[in-house]
Amino acid sequence: MVTASQSLRRTAAIPHWQGQFAWIIAAAVIGFTESFIFSSTLEVSRNLWVGIHAVVVGTIMYAYTRWANIDVGQMLRRHWVAGIVVGVAVATLLAFLIVNGQTASPRDHGLTFAWEIAWLGIVYGTADALLLSVLPVYAVWQASKDLGHTDRWTGKIGTAVVAMAASLLLTTAYHLGFAEFRNSHMFSAYMGNGIVSVSYLLSGNPITAIMAHIAMHITSVVHGITSTVTLPPHY
Repeated sequence: MVTASQSLRRTAAIPHWQGQFAWIIAAAVIGFTESFIFSSTLEVSRNLWVGIHAVVVGTIMYAYTRWANIDVGQMLRRHWVAGIVVGVAVATLLAFLIVNGQTASPRDHGLTFAWEIAWLGIVYGTADALLLSVLPVYAVWQASKDLGHTDRWTGKIGTAVVAMAASLLLTTAYHLGFAEFRNSHMFSAYMGNGIVSVSYLLSGNPITAIMAHIAMHITSVVHGITSTVTLPPHY
């Protein structure tokens, strides 16, 4: 029989870099499961979905930061100027792409519109940024750092490539849970989240990814919730 202490010793014996990739895989499975169950199967309302999604992602990120012993404050302060500057630039680019590349539809007004900006724009955008860009990119970079691959430029370039692959894995798994993305709309998800993840790699600060994704969601609210593919689910 395996005792609790033996189990803990075995867990501690697992190389840290392997644990980082385990978190990425676990997040992909959870991302697909939540979108498939609550959207494709139960078809919950968009507002309820955002609440569920925020709780799920918040739980994942809390558990991950505890496991990885991350100082979140230090993480946000590192390269914070670059994080904001790049974030503003990428947010502007994504807003332009949505306005000029997606069909507009009537939007709400007054308190309803303000609620949608806060809930669908800020809360939803932050949750997506953390799950699809921040966690996979940060985890891959830490795994590569543990292996000593980030000590040279070739290793950093290789790490960036793997980090993008991890982000696209999360993007694929999460969006496949929505019936509306099992077609050419997946390309829009790849493009949007790909740009966000690249911007995070460039700045080295997660503020960039969060700002960019929030801007993408707010622009979608303003441009029209019913027609923009960036605010699933649509039924």
